[in-house]
Amino acid sequence: MLIPKDVWAALLESGVTVRPTGPAEVELVAAEGDAVAVTAVVERRPTALSPSHVRSHLLHGSPARGALLLVVPSASPAALDAAAAAGISVLVADPTGTSAVTGRIVLPDRTIELGAELPRPDAGQPPSRPGRRPWGALTVVRRLLTTGPATQVHLGRSAAVSQARVSQALSGLVADGLVRRTADAGRPRWAPADWDALVDWWLAHYPGPSGITTYWYGLAGVPEQARAAVAALSAAGMPAAVSGDVAADVIAPWRRPGRAIVYADPSGRPVHDELTAAGLTPSGAGEATLELIVPADPGVWPAPGTTAAEADPPLADPLQLLWDVARAPGADVDQAVTALRRVLKARAAAAASR
Repeated sequence: MLIPKDVWAALLESGVTVRPTGPAEVELVAAEGDAVAVTAVVERRPTALSPSHVRSHLLHGSPARGALLLVVPSASPAALDAAAAAGISVLVADPTGTSAVTGRIVLPDRTIELGAELPRPDAGQPPSRPGRRPWGALTVVRRLLTTGPATQVHLGRSAAVSQARVSQALSGLVADGLVRRTADAGRPRWAPADWDALVDWWLAHYPGPSGITTYWYGLAGVPEQARAAVAALSAAGMPAAVSGDVAADVIAPWRRPGRAIVYADPSGRPVHDELTAAGLTPSGAGEATLELIVPADPGVWPAPGTTAAEADPPLADPLQLLWDVARAPGADVDQAVTALRRVLKARAAAAASR
């Protein structure tokens, strides 16, 4: 994710509300005194910020004051000063977990300092890896695992990638014995050679949905919170889908959901009023009862016309459900994953037999 959990908590602690408007864009709102807001593009850098990096940003065009937010592992005082002078917000989130979040949020009429006394709730989490995400190839595998044998043309359409990209994605999997080519009425089709092994491959290679994650707290039951959030977002014209334990409970009941996960596509509009109207309040990650993700990965959305897309509430892609359940807290998470995986495998087998 572009904004880690500890950064989200630090912003709340400093009186700044984050309203995601896209997978790499947020609206930052400071409510103290006269409320002021600014929309910022979020960039996460894997290396320390220096004054020269700030100057390089300015060479490509000076952003409007507060319109750029850099999330970096470290920054020198000179770099922070240079960024503030250029109207660039900087958040320093040490990936090793040894230091608290610091930085400066630049708004049109003020600059907000983040102190060094804020806790880091996820010090043990490894930093996300930089680099281009292979969303297209991973979505091709999603479709193979959930929709049954398919032609290369069908896979390209359902995964929204070119046939050349499909061929590239499948070639290595065929060589590894994970995907096989079949023939049906003279038409070549692709199918998992070993469904379980291909699921294991996908889970091992999936880097997460990335994008922007915010955290919310509500008093209603977790499933009710998810339904209310999806209904509010959908009524505002924002596509939304449920994942994690709440979604798993719809298709493979196993345990009581402890936190809802909702994916949303705000298409450039700030997500905030819809959730507050649904009875939710911004919170830190530790106490959150609902996690809202504006994903960078388009594969989190189910293929049109599938069971997940037509469910009530709408569910995320089945492989996304499996990944989210696997990362959920709880001593019985392995059993929950096993139960969900068994149902998904049975559905895949039914799809293959049609």
